[in-house]
Amino acid sequence: MSVERHHDIVAAIETGDASLARKTILEHMDSAAAVLVA
Repeated sequence: MSVERHHDIVAAIETGDASLARKTILEHMDSAAAVLVA
């Protein structure tokens, strides 16, 4: 796993904002799925 690719997830979690963390993780998973399916 790329540290750079996951930086936004870690940063979102560190804010303590659960909504932001959830949004960031869902966006990440959507983009990861698109890469795997392509």
